[in-house]
Amino acid sequence: MSEINLRQMRETLNQKLNSEELRTLCFDLGIDYDNLGGEGKGGKIRELVYYLNRRSQLAQLANYLADSRPDWAIDTTPPRIPHIRPVSAGGVLAQEQLRRALRRGQLTLFVGADLPCTLTGQPDRQTLADGLARYAGIPSGGTLPEVATLVMENGRRYEFTMYLREAIAAAEQQPQPLHRALVGLVQEHRLEMVFTTATDGLLESAFLDEEVIINKVINDNDLGVLLPDAPTLVKLYGDWQQPASLVVTSIDENQFVAGNLPGKSDLLDELHRALRRNAVLFVGVDLAQTAVTALFDNTIGSKFQQPAFALCSHLTPTAAASWHSNRGLTVLDEEVVPFLQGLLE
Repeated sequence: MSEINLRQMRETLNQKLNSEELRTLCFDLGIDYDNLGGEGKGGKIRELVYYLNRRSQLAQLANYLADSRPDWAIDTTPPRIPHIRPVSAGGVLAQEQLRRALRRGQLTLFVGADLPCTLTGQPDRQTLADGLARYAGIPSGGTLPEVATLVMENGRRYEFTMYLREAIAAAEQQPQPLHRALVGLVQEHRLEMVFTTATDGLLESAFLDEEVIINKVINDNDLGVLLPDAPTLVKLYGDWQQPASLVVTSIDENQFVAGNLPGKSDLLDELHRALRRNAVLFVGVDLAQTAVTALFDNTIGSKFQQPAFALCSHLTPTAAASWHSNRGLTVLDEEVVPFLQGLLE
């Protein structure tokens, strides 16, 4: 959005309006409240802002609020464009290796859930963990699997799955430049399969915006009904709209890595084959997590046989050097979106 801060608009409306006032606002704007998607007040507000933004009508809402609620002070200045570092010499060499793999159709793309909110519009896993800890009244600072395990041990798994759904639904629901860059890679190079541990639906929405039909695989049964010639998005950790499919707790992760989680063993086999056969690009995968290390060590045995790179890995320089020497993976200190866009050139 070029002129109005979408997030501030959504958060201000959510804070200032009750449900009845939201209905009145929609009526005054000529919008059918009942036909808006979303659940609850927060979901309706998100869909309202999204609806108006798609039609370039947010200025209408901003003007209405300026006249009727001038004390709300919604920021209508353009967002600051951050400084983007040029790709380093090492990054350029990595891009060339990845392009060669793409031209051969031998690249596995693995998108994690540990990218910052500024890139995805969604809270990262640590933000979700801290929010869940506050919600459940337990100490914060643990990882999401650790916090979720504590909640589940108190017989409250339903609570943390509902919290995650509400947190994801309340966040940005529009695909970001990151998602569009990933879709561009899949389209231009006809990638057959993309793996992700993200549970939101933004990557699927980016495909939909580009009118690309995809196979979405959440459980093993989905592998039996794939459309031919369509890219496949494998959601290893499930989908936020299907709570039973979510891999969240430490127990869930350990069972998944060991191939013992019901409905996920075939997905794990697909991942194993892809990581062994192809060059790999990890984007937003926290390689410092024990479950992630175990997953890759169980998969590749010792070292990646093909070039393997990671963007936004959360590793210290010492840990990154260890991954390179012990597992053959190169951690890249590059801006994520410009690097991905560079693979399209």
